[in-house]
Amino acid sequence: MQVKILSIITLVAILGSSGLVQQASAEVGAAKVWMTITNTKTDTVKTLQWIPDRYLFEKSIPVDVDHLKEKKIKQIFGTTKFTFTWQFDKYEATWHHFKVVIGTKTDPSKTLRITFV
Repeated sequence: MQVKILSIITLVAILGSSGLVQQASAEVGAAKVWMTITNTKTDTVKTLQWIPDRYLFEKSIPVDVDHLKEKKIKQIFGTTKFTFTWQFDKYEATWHHFKVVIGTKTDPSKTLRITFV
């Protein structure tokens, strides 16, 4: 009877720890995404920053913004989906008299895909 209980406890401990290890290995951390808006007439700069959580299994990390910002990003850049690498770490566009830059820092050999939602 004790051997049966001990084997059940061992099995539960092994399965439970493997589940925790998989969860811990799936999480990568946070990725900082920023956007600067420069008024070229007045040279004033506004910086917005987001830090979305990121997981290895995600193909595209969602960045939560309000509907108006999402619509404006789509209007300026033509998309709300961006792919960053260490060589290509920012997107630039001009809109009327504003220069808009969306960027992030990525590790070499890593690709970061974000989607503004």
